[in-house]
Amino acid sequence: MFKINHFYTKTDIYRILDVPPKAQKGAWNTGYREYNNAIYIFANIGVAGRTGHDYANEWRNSDLVWYSKTTAKLNHTIIQKMLAPDSIVHIFTRTDDRAPFTYNGVGKAKEQENSSPIKFLWEITKAKTRFKIRPVALEIAEASDDHDRKEITRELRLRKGQGRLRKKLLEQYKGKCCISGSAIEPILHACHILPHAESGINRSTNGLLLRSDLHDLFDANLIGIHPHTLTISIKKSLLKTEYSMFDGTKLARRTDNKSPDLQSLAKRWEEFQT
Repeated sequence: MFKINHFYTKTDIYRILDVPPKAQKGAWNTGYREYNNAIYIFANIGVAGRTGHDYANEWRNSDLVWYSKTTAKLNHTIIQKMLAPDSIVHIFTRTDDRAPFTYNGVGKAKEQENSSPIKFLWEITKAKTRFKIRPVALEIAEASDDHDRKEITRELRLRKGQGRLRKKLLEQYKGKCCISGSAIEPILHACHILPHAESGINRSTNGLLLRSDLHDLFDANLIGIHPHTLTISIKKSLLKTEYSMFDGTKLARRTDNKSPDLQSLAKRWEEFQT
């Protein structure tokens, strides 16, 4: 249903869970919500939420220290459900109150304090190892292309040169998503303009540094980039979502002032328009 370390907006979550419009927003925006026999926690880390509350939520190694609403009590029904051995508590976190949430996994309460607000220590039972942000190297060599692509399996093609390509794109876009400007390195992807499985091209001019959700949308041709103006266009189906903010904006410039490959962009633009 949800993928570990993937980005989700509330709109995404409503769609995935098939939440009817009348049941959206409201309690979904207050930190936690029970829905269809599961509980969903949305925690801001190091930043105040939309309601203005700034709780001392933090990661303690792979466990999450999280605080409930100030009005919550241990005997409240939803808190008791969180503590139940068979509970399903989905944990979402973010470090920017305007960013989508990252899905961390299913949490199990290891500890709780009867304080106000209630302090929980969540063990994320399906979480991957936490990422560490590394500084961007000053100069990264271009990744080599995979010329003999007919004899290389798709899995090998996806791996070969990918790490170096990402480092090169981090350098060229100053460690920021070239559409959103997000600088959270662990969720920045090296996105091939022409799919690598088809072209075998690992040169950075065939790549874009994109936030993981924008990478998915670009791959699905829901986001297009004009090959000459480098203007971002959003499919009509997304214009009533938070992604509409990117419609009409310009792709960030590379530090070497090179343009992404125009022929590759033109082909993707044609696919976007169909």
